[in-house]
Amino acid sequence: MKVPFDQNEAKKCIVQVQVSDKDEWARGFITRSGKVMTAGHCLPELPTSDPENVHPTRVKIKDLEGLIEPWTVDVVFVDPCQDVAVLERTEYPTTTMHVCESGGEGLCIELEDYKTEFDVFIFTHENNWLSGKGTIATELDTRIFVELDNADDPVNPGTSGSPIFSSSGHVVGIVSTSTGRKEVTGVWLPNSLPLWLVKGERAAIDEDEN
Repeated sequence: MKVPFDQNEAKKCIVQVQVSDKDEWARGFITRSGKVMTAGHCLPELPTSDPENVHPTRVKIKDLEGLIEPWTVDVVFVDPCQDVAVLERTEYPTTTMHVCESGGEGLCIELEDYKTEFDVFIFTHENNWLSGKGTIATELDTRIFVELDNADDPVNPGTSGSPIFSSSGHVVGIVSTSTGRKEVTGVWLPNSLPLWLVKGERAAIDEDEN
C-alpha cells in the first residue's frame, strides 16, 4: 500500500506511552507545538467511564523503536469523555534522534478542514500502515469512524493512541477503539480539543510557515 505522504518522517513523531507497570505500551504522537497526545484511556488507572477518577500526573513514554530509555512527561490535560490526553515533555534525553528534537518537528493537526468522507491512514501496533475511509457524521461530531480497506489487518488494542492521518499527512484523529475487523472509532480532533490547545497548535503552525 502506498502512503501519499512521507511515512518515515511521520513515524519519527509517533511514540509509545506506558499504560501500566507490566511493560504494556500504547501509542501517542508529538504535535507541532511539542505536546504529546494520546487516547485518554491509555493512561494508567484512568477508566474512561469515570471522569472523577484522578489521572496520573506523570507517565513514561519512549521512542517508537525503543532505542533509548523511557523518559517521563507531565500530564497536562485529560478529557475522559472525549478520550483525549495531552502530555508535555519537560525535557528529553540527550540524543540526536528526531523524536527528541524541538516541537517544530512534530505532526501538524488538521483543525478546520471538515469533510464528510476522506482517505485516512493508521500506523498500527504491528508497525504496518493501514488505509481506510474516514467518516464524520456531522460538522459538530467528536468522533471519526474508519472503515479499513483490508479486513485481514485488524487494529489491536496496542494501536490505541495512534494518530489517524489524512492523505496530506496531517493528523485528524486519534485511534480510540476497534469495533470490528474493519472498523475503528477515533477521536475527531478539530472538535475535541480545548481552545488553549487549539490556539497553541495554530500558533506553532503559523510560526513554522513564517
